Amino acid sequence: MFRSPIFTILLLVGIGFVVSAIIKNRPYSLEIESSLNNVQGQFKKLEDQQKNLDKLVDYFKSISFQEKEARIKYNLKKPGEEVFIIKKEGSEELDQSAEVKNSFWGSIKNWFSKIF
Repeated sequence: MFRSPIFTILLLVGIGFVVSAIIKNRPYSLEIESSLNNVQGQFKKLEDQQKNLDKLVDYFKSISFQEKEARIKYNLKKPGEEVFIIKKEGSEELDQSAEVKNSFWGSIKNWFSKIF
């Protein structure tokens, strides 16, 4: 059976079909492989961004960041701390606004204006 010429011809035709199917699908395979590499690269970038954002969120949750923001935005200070204001020459308007900002009610007013 394996030595008959008809079987050999059918085997060669079958092999030809398989080879032609592989050759036809090769460009699609290369395109899919290229797309996969592109997606993997984007995934790696997103993972790096996620790590950076996680670090940033951890920093925002830290006590040191919260204290720093409270000092800068709301002009708050810890008990026992002293605040020094350095004035430029000839700026009396700064003197009055600094007094309002450093007062307790000025801090509350500033805080409410930022929220609402």
